Amino acid sequence: MELNNIAIVSGTITSIGASSSKTANINYPAGYDYDNCVPVALGLNGVDNKGYNYFGTYKDSGDVLTSAYKRRLNLTSSNMILTVYNPNSSQLNVKYKIVLMKIGD
Repeated sequence: MELNNIAIVSGTITSIGASSSKTANINYPAGYDYDNCVPVALGLNGVDNKGYNYFGTYKDSGDVLTSAYKRRLNLTSSNMILTVYNPNSSQLNVKYKIVLMKIGD
């Protein structure tokens, strides 16, 4: 999805083990790269029927997100690298949304 100078990249990191992390390499959307964009928001969702978690916690998420998902997003010259830590005692899939803003060419 792209709106003028905003792009949203979404996907799923599958099978993140209990109390461990997993990394995904994500392509930039067409026209976006390391030199012309900045990440504006990074949302994660590991709980069915709950909203995306953008700032650590969200209402009614204590069952899974008590300590929230630790996350790191690195922009490199070739792609974006997202690392997510699963603080839970069971394996799960985590959906992500990355909001990018184009700041120049």
